[in-house]
Amino acid sequence: MRTRILVVEDDPDNLETLGLLLSTWQYDVLLAHSGELAIGMAAAAPVDVVLLDLGLPGIQGEEVAAILKAGISPPYIVAYTGYERLEEAALAAGCDAFLVKPSLDKLAALLVALDLRRAKESLP
Repeated sequence: MRTRILVVEDDPDNLETLGLLLSTWQYDVLLAHSGELAIGMAAAAPVDVVLLDLGLPGIQGEEVAAILKAGISPPYIVAYTGYERLEEAALAAGCDAFLVKPSLDKLAALLVALDLRRAKESLP
């Protein structure tokens, strides 16, 4: 089963570009332009990974992470932001990893590692 990734990004160009890139990497991708929308989408259709911008209008990324982590089947959450100084707050809010944009090589390596871990967990 393909990994389902929810990208949460308020910049429309970044959102579309990440969505296209992840799709070419063979992931099932959902896109949300706000924290509120992301929470609703994750509740409606469980996701494996959330790629979460922290600087969102309305509800901030740290709040989104905390809400998603409180769910029954919490996703792996990657804080994906342009600000290194937010790492401590992101991890404290429940993010599992922190990447500074664009870091596409690190993002690819992280996703491959998660795919390998999921494959091992699904073996009998």
